[in-house]
Amino acid sequence: MFYKNWMSYIKDEAKITKVAMPGSHNSATMGMSKLAKCQNGSLYEQYQHGVRFFDIRLKADRKGRLFVAHGVMTGMPAQLAFESLKMIFEQSNEFFVIKIMTYMNQQIGPFKLSYKGNKDETSRLIREYLSPEKFAL
Repeated sequence: MFYKNWMSYIKDEAKITKVAMPGSHNSATMGMSKLAKCQNGSLYEQYQHGVRFFDIRLKADRKGRLFVAHGVMTGMPAQLAFESLKMIFEQSNEFFVIKIMTYMNQQIGPFKLSYKGNKDETSRLIREYLSPEKFAL
């Protein structure tokens, strides 16, 4: 399938700033409610369809456990998203961009929204699943 390995057609010396890279917004929201879901396909299905930029947004619950999030909505445990990314990386030698973030506290009119992250757990997941010693992060 062309989409699964489309980057193999780009010369190695090509500058990343000259590559139009397909990406997905709120990449790991496929199991969330209709209000929060931005993607129907899993991370792996998105990869098979050519996505090489993944936007993963996290938030911690009161116990510090990390989950994929879209605003106030919570989805799958973050570990599942990281496991999917690891599986993709193990099958490919292509270039990927991964954006991992926690929402900032914000106020919308009279409503105050606060979000908690967990830097230690995020760092652990990155070390365990994304192999920073092998890849530039």
